[in-house]
Amino acid sequence: MGTLSVNVSTLTLAGIVLILCITFYWVLFEKSQKPGWAVLIPLYNIFTISKIAKIKFSWIILTIIAVCTFFALLPKTFSIYTQMLLGSPQIVVTPGVESYMGFSSVALIIIAVWLIMIALGLAKRFGQNIVFALGLLLLSPVFICVLGFNDKIKYSNDE
Repeated sequence: MGTLSVNVSTLTLAGIVLILCITFYWVLFEKSQKPGWAVLIPLYNIFTISKIAKIKFSWIILTIIAVCTFFALLPKTFSIYTQMLLGSPQIVVTPGVESYMGFSSVALIIIAVWLIMIALGLAKRFGQNIVFALGLLLLSPVFICVLGFNDKIKYSNDE
């Protein structure tokens, strides 16, 4: 009763979406004169997309640290967040978990700011407006596909 079951069709759909997103980013990377395989390497893909969007190196390092921190603290904070979301009357908090939750919250804020900077930077580098940047932020796979596969949209390396 208390086990989590995942439907095979859900996993299949998630796999298809993952393959499509990898393909879209691969094409975008190559259109930006970066190696397409970079999308497959964790953390290096953050560095590469940041370079395409012309994000400062300090933000790249901060984002990589935030991503590593978030995933390192995820097991410690997952149980408390789950208890809070499910409205558990008795939330079991281990000593010190509040600081873990604080660090992971700060990491999420840093990642969110970085994602906004990426959307704005990509839109600018590909000659698009702020509405397109909003689309990149909210419907990333669709707008990355448009940037990658539309021959009329060119990458500009200019400042």
